[in-house]
Amino acid sequence: MNGRVRFIRLRPRDEGGFTLVELMVTLSILGIVVTAFITILFSIQTALVREQSRTNTVDQGRQAIEELDREIRSGNVIYDPANEPLPSIPYYGLRVYTQANAPTRNSGNATCVQYRISGGSLFRRMWTTGSQPSTTWRDVADGIVNYVGVGSANNVPAFQLDTSPNEGGGNTSILGSRVINITLLVNTKTSDTTASTVRLLSSVEIRNQTSGDPCPVTNGT
Repeated sequence: MNGRVRFIRLRPRDEGGFTLVELMVTLSILGIVVTAFITILFSIQTALVREQSRTNTVDQGRQAIEELDREIRSGNVIYDPANEPLPSIPYYGLRVYTQANAPTRNSGNATCVQYRISGGSLFRRMWTTGSQPSTTWRDVADGIVNYVGVGSANNVPAFQLDTSPNEGGGNTSILGSRVINITLLVNTKTSDTTASTVRLLSSVEIRNQTSGDPCPVTNGT
């Protein structure tokens, strides 16, 4: 080996990577994709929550119809909803003297039960005949939009006696109509009665109709 030293020149390897411009473009595209995904996910979640709320509200309305049905069928006296005094509104309130086997009724005695629609909800109270009406109203169902406001074209009567002669309507020789027609409009958006309103209908006949005024209500009580 001679005394010369060999120098080996090594070529540097190619180094791959992104330029600053490429990185910014990639991040921008990624941001758009993530934003679109989050928007779609939020929309789906909102729709699910809205549908669940709607289902719960409609279920409340149906349960209210079932409760009304049970108490009216077991009633002795049903009052004309057209004559309901305050705090109820005519056609948006109902009174019945009932022997329904409701969990809250007094054992062995018929009970006065009153319903009214107010502020987008259906309320109920009860008391024994001969005593003052209870001042405590129970919220039976929310999202009941039959009564929107005074003079509103969207108002739909909730309670009406059947006026057909076969059911006693217009016939003074019998006690009066034995059938009450019930219409509940259910909407989770109580401020917008045009949005997905569900109409629940029922016609219920009182079984043991008698005369008298066992459940008087003073106007305003």
